[in-house]
Amino acid sequence: MIPKVVAFGYKNYAVLNKKRTAQCLTCATHITDGDATTSNFVRHLKLHKERYEEYQRNKSITNDSQQPSVSQFFGNQDGQYSVNHPQQKAITNAILKMRGFLGVTANYLEKDEERIELKYNLLACDRFKGSHTDERIDQETVDAAMANKQCLQLVVGDGLKETKGTTSSLAKLSKLSSLLHTSTTFKDVFDAEFGEQRGIPAAVTTRWNSTLRQVKAVLRCEHPKLCHVREKAGHKELLFTAREWNVLKELVDIMNPFGEATDLTQGEKIVTISSVVPSVLSLNHHLEKLKPQVRFLSSLVRSLQVSLKKRFGGIFINVKMATLTQDGTAAALDPAFSLMWIDHHVLVSLEVKAEVLQHVKGKLH
Repeated sequence: MIPKVVAFGYKNYAVLNKKRTAQCLTCATHITDGDATTSNFVRHLKLHKERYEEYQRNKSITNDSQQPSVSQFFGNQDGQYSVNHPQQKAITNAILKMRGFLGVTANYLEKDEERIELKYNLLACDRFKGSHTDERIDQETVDAAMANKQCLQLVVGDGLKETKGTTSSLAKLSKLSSLLHTSTTFKDVFDAEFGEQRGIPAAVTTRWNSTLRQVKAVLRCEHPKLCHVREKAGHKELLFTAREWNVLKELVDIMNPFGEATDLTQGEKIVTISSVVPSVLSLNHHLEKLKPQVRFLSSLVRSLQVSLKKRFGGIFINVKMATLTQDGTAAALDPAFSLMWIDHHVLVSLEVKAEVLQHVKGKLH
C-alpha cells in the first residue's frame, strides 16, 4: 500500500532493496526513505508550505471516524471564511435564493484529425420550482414524457369523435364481444366453429387501442363463418353487412400505425422522448397517403390529420411543414431514428428538406 503522504504529494513511487523512492509533484525532486518510514517524505513536503497545509487538512478529515460537520469546512482555517464572515453570509444567501432549472443535455464524441473529444450540448432547460428532492425531479421527468402520450391519445379521440361511419360496425362488435363473455351458449357455438384459442377481447373504455385490438381480433374470423355462428346462436341482428365489414377493415388500416405509436410511448425500458418527432411525422405521412385510397372513412383521416397538426404544431413548424417549438434533436441523437425520418416523412421539397437537415444538425453543435 502506498503511504498517504506519498500518494498525496509524490509520483513514480517504487520500492527497491528495502528503499522507498518517489518524485515530488511540486519540484520534481527524487526522495528516498526506508521501506518502513515516511519521515523523509514528510520533511520534504514541509518545504512546500501550502501543499503541506493542504495535506494536513485532508489528513484530519480522512482520519475523523465521524461524518465531518459543515462547520469544519467553514471554520477559522487559513484561506477560508468563517461562518459569520460577511462574504460567507452573502454566498450562503445567494445559494438559498438560487432558482432551480431542469435541463436535458446531450453528450457525444467528436473526432478531429488528431484526437477524439467528448462534447455536450444543452437541449432544453425549464424552470423547476419547489424542493429539489429526487422524488420531485423524477415526477417532473415522468410528467414531461406523459405529455406526448396524452397528446397522441387526444388526437385519436378527436378523430373518432368526428367520425360517424363506424358507429353501427363498432356497436355490433361490442355486443358480439359481450356475448362471448356472458353467454355460455354463444361461446360454445363460437368455440365449435373457431376453436377455444380464438376469442374477441373486451374493450377498455379508457384505452382506445383496446378497441383496435378488438376489431383486429374479429377480422381474423372469416366473415361467412362468423355469420353462420350468429345465425346458429339466434343472433341474426348482429350480422355484419358487407359494408360494415369493410368499414372495420378500413378502420384497422387507418388506426394501426396510431396503435403502434401509442404502444411506443408507453415503453418503460426504452427512451420514448426520441420517438416523438419521427412518430408524429410518420403518422402524418401515413394519413396523407391514405387520402386517395379510403372509401368509407375519409372524414376520420381528415379529422386525425387536423388534430395531429394542431396538437403537435411545433413539430410541423420546425420542419417547415407549417407556418415555434419542439425540434428533432432528441430523435437525431437516438440511433433508432437518427436523421432518416427527415428523408422519409418530412413532406416538403428537397431544398426544404436540406434546410431542415441543417437546422437539426445545428442544434447538435
